[in-house]
Amino acid sequence: MRSAGCIINDIIDRDFDKKVARTKNRPITSGKISVPKALIFLAILLSIGLFIILQFNKLTIFLGLTSVIFIIFYPFCKRFTYYPQFILGITFNFAILMSYGAIKNEINLSIILLYFVGVIWTIIYDTIYGFSDIEDDLKVGIKSTSIKFSKNPKLILIILGLIKISLLSIVIAINNFYQAKFFMILLYLLFFIYQIKSLDISNKEQCFKSFKINIINGILILMILTN
Repeated sequence: MRSAGCIINDIIDRDFDKKVARTKNRPITSGKISVPKALIFLAILLSIGLFIILQFNKLTIFLGLTSVIFIIFYPFCKRFTYYPQFILGITFNFAILMSYGAIKNEINLSIILLYFVGVIWTIIYDTIYGFSDIEDDLKVGIKSTSIKFSKNPKLILIILGLIKISLLSIVIAINNFYQAKFFMILLYLLFFIYQIKSLDISNKEQCFKSFKINIINGILILMILTN
């Protein structure tokens, strides 16, 4: 489904992608792969995804089909709102709800909070990613949180990060994880502050580097949530 989402995004954005240095060589916009061929491959991926999801309970099926709506809707958001990253976060993190729903056949407060941890994290890292494209986006007319936050980027990203870490702490408290987890939270907070403090939105290479080190964020979150 991640691949299917990328195909949908690249088909819809193919005219925009031609005008952005980072995306102009993508297969569809560059003509290496035609739109009809991309649609055929998309149909194959969606068919496989449907076959897989039908093996699960009704809740997971419902969540999976709902996620498709957001997958299709997301590429259009950057045309009319400065917050497409919020929709991206909602879309990407359906996996949290679906995986829990598949195992427990329910959705509770704890998993909803964890879902919003993922949503905020997505907004943060995709905003950092978007700083490298601001000049091209402004020329093309694409909107993003990177443009919206550009006047006070570090302050806004730190506020979002503190909200994310607070929600993660609540998840830990609800699930009665042992106290050592809060030490991991502190370590995660320090790493996040370092990441944002070292961010230079005027330096494209540095922005991309800061984006890539989010893998460390992911590892720390995994360690926090693992008993």
